[in-house]
Amino acid sequence: MQHQPPAPPPRHALDALVDVTTRRPRLSRLLSLVAVLVLGAACIVVFSIYARTMDEIRRDHRHIAERHAREVEYFMESRLDTAQAIADMGSSLLNEGSPPLPWVADALAPVPERYGYALNHDSAPPFTAGSSLTGLGPVPLTHDTLREMTMSLRLLILLREVFQRDNTTPWVYYTSERRFMLIHPAAPPSSFFFEDIVLELPFHTLARPDANPARAHYLTPPYLDTAGKGWMVTAGGPVYERDIFRGSLCIDISLRQLQGIASHHLKHDVRIVITTPKGELLADSAMEGDMSTHDSLLALPQHLSQAMADIRSQREVGVMHAGYTVFHVPLNDLGWHLLLTMPTRNIANDALFAALPVGGILVLLAVSIWLLYILAVALRTNRELSIRDSLTGLHNRRFFDEVLAMELARAARGERGFGLLIVDVDRFKEFNDTYGHAEGDLALQHLARVLVSSSRELVDMAYRLGGEEFAIIAHVDDALQLDDVARRVCAELRSLSLPHTASRSGILSVSIGGAMLQSGEVSTADTLYRRADTALYRAKQAGRDTHWIDGLTHPAPSL
Repeated sequence: MQHQPPAPPPRHALDALVDVTTRRPRLSRLLSLVAVLVLGAACIVVFSIYARTMDEIRRDHRHIAERHAREVEYFMESRLDTAQAIADMGSSLLNEGSPPLPWVADALAPVPERYGYALNHDSAPPFTAGSSLTGLGPVPLTHDTLREMTMSLRLLILLREVFQRDNTTPWVYYTSERRFMLIHPAAPPSSFFFEDIVLELPFHTLARPDANPARAHYLTPPYLDTAGKGWMVTAGGPVYERDIFRGSLCIDISLRQLQGIASHHLKHDVRIVITTPKGELLADSAMEGDMSTHDSLLALPQHLSQAMADIRSQREVGVMHAGYTVFHVPLNDLGWHLLLTMPTRNIANDALFAALPVGGILVLLAVSIWLLYILAVALRTNRELSIRDSLTGLHNRRFFDEVLAMELARAARGERGFGLLIVDVDRFKEFNDTYGHAEGDLALQHLARVLVSSSRELVDMAYRLGGEEFAIIAHVDDALQLDDVARRVCAELRSLSLPHTASRSGILSVSIGGAMLQSGEVSTADTLYRRADTALYRAKQAGRDTHWIDGLTHPAPSL
């Protein structure tokens, strides 16, 4: 089992190239053939580039649609999460049982013409400025109601922070089942004052236990703001005092904000729309002006509505409809849909302009590319044949020596260490004598698959060195890890239970010897191989069907 230097590599690549390129008809026939090949190749390449460019443009626009969808989802989910977090803070404040702030009752003033009351900022601390608190009925004096108002006022700093981060936010507010509402920024009484109808609007009813038993954040359908800020949707979260529903914490989102996301960084011929499941437009990048100011939600154009139906049924990346290519991205968490559309003609023109220059260049270079291709194929084939073992498909001893030399150099430079395992089939001559060489070849193929599968995570590759001798170069850190690799190889081959009457276990087995080379350690190939070969000899002496790693004082047996 001494290591033998590899035979010099065969030198047939240039001969193969000469054979391919010289055994041809006369020059005129060759030129005619080349001309036909050039023309055919140019047509194929132009069409291929055209088709690939079409696919790339579609894929790029699909990515644009997905990016905008992620922006919409991030924008909306951040509002939903913020609403839920502030609502949870309100629940925590209520559950603490803290008494109401002493000034709250004194700062509430009756508003007879509204049959209610409002917070008088002249009697309240400065931090309440810019917000409004209104309610129905007489000024509340009950302890629990004042505690809840105190909670909402303590949340005011968070509500103000939400508005300051995005001043396009219409309203941030708390609505109580006890018939009052804190809103920021302040709404003048002439445009908004709390009424009982508020408690029946979706932004509040969706927080109630019957509609939201899970107490999760929620998103309303689009609605027209009663205070005059146009169409919007609301992200909200319920507020509980222990198990009693007290109110809802809401953040309004204007359709104008969605319009800004839909129009963000788009080419002039690209259009993005966001719709409800009913096909109502929430945002349209092609629309000028503020969509939120319309008297009613606009319907999705008929051709886009039909295109979305086609996409749903066909589940394609892009569907062509009425001269447009339409991409559909469902906003599943929101229940909305995002559509990106652009003229199909523009996609085709861009693809054609990309294909023609390349096709022209390929016509000029076709002959050179053709000859280079023949050379590359010949060299590649020769190289592959020279480093592969035809029986097992593993790399052969020649390639093993090349890789081993590179790994030794890396270790010497301190880049990384590695381990070498030499694997030898136990009593393989007796196996061939008993079962025949055909079965012996099958056994070697089984072992090759075992070497690849059992050591795939740790090694570059396995090698057949010759006959029944194999090797593994393992990228491990120490001898114990190398021991684990050897153990897995022995165990996995043993699990195949390939019969071998000459083996002491009655099945085909291997003996493995290994040696470790640490990072920074200098060694030659022969020295490292002899260490592993000596360890293999010890494994054979130990009774075969086991492994031995050089440097381990008490190597664990494989059995």
